[in-house]
This record gives sequence, C-alpha cells and structure tokens, in this order.
Amino acid sequence: MQLGSVFIWKNFPHSKDGTVKDRYFVYVGESHFPDNPIYIFLITTTTRKVYYQKGGPRESHTIYKFKAGTFGFIKDSILDIDFLYNLKKEDLYRGLKEIETICCLPEHVLKEIYDLILKSKNISLKIKENIYISYNQAGITGLKRPSRK
Repeated sequence: MQLGSVFIWKNFPHSKDGTVKDRYFVYVGESHFPDNPIYIFLITTTTRKVYYQKGGPRESHTIYKFKAGTFGFIKDSILDIDFLYNLKKEDLYRGLKEIETICCLPEHVLKEIYDLILKSKNISLKIKENIYISYNQAGITGLKRPSRK
C-alpha cells in the first residue's frame, strides 16, 4: 500500500469499540524495527463533528479536517490523529477483498498530517519513528525527526 492511501475498509473487524462497519482510513506507514510481525499504521476518519466540539469527549484530540468532495470523502470528515490503529500487516492482507482504495493524498497534505502526528500525545515515540522512516522511504524528506519532549 502506498503512503497516504485513502481507502474504505468494508466491514472493518478491528474497531476499538467492537463495532463492525465500513471505515475510511489513511495509511501513514509501517514498522521498520526488527518487530515480527510487521505492523501497519492507519488513521481513521469520522463525520461526527460533535465529538470534537467544545465540551465533547474528543475535544482535545489532534485532528485534520477534510471537506466533502476532496480526496474521495463524500461528507465533511475528521481524521482523528489520536485514533491511530497499528494492525499486523497480515490482517491488512486478509482484509484486502474488503478494501477499496479511493486515492492517494498529495505530499503537502501528508506533511501537514505528519506534523500533527508529531504533536499527538497518544502516539508512542517508537510509532512516530516508524512513520518518519516510512515517509522518508516514500521520498518525503526534510521532516522533523521525532523526539522526546
């Protein structure tokens, strides 16, 4: 899968809340350390803006907004950086028949998302380092290296 791929995973079976439903994702990389198995990093979207409003349960989450009609999103959508999934690559391969790739995000959008990933307090340094390597391997260089603050 290409860095920045936007796709729909129909009947996504790995939801954090246990529900099985169609989900939009953005692929932001995979593990590069000698982990076995290899993990992929996906960030999900939602159309439920009320969660992110003042007083909402996710108001402090780091987000990126997509307008309806851009990059295959039918409705205004929020990419919730703090809802990053790290799944075994084999789980992605098992689900390929349920995955429909929509498009690939342009480099300037990927850089904006990367900057938000660095700011997230919910993503570990190890995962940030893996995403940094994934971006570099995809030819997106000159990025700030993740570090402990």
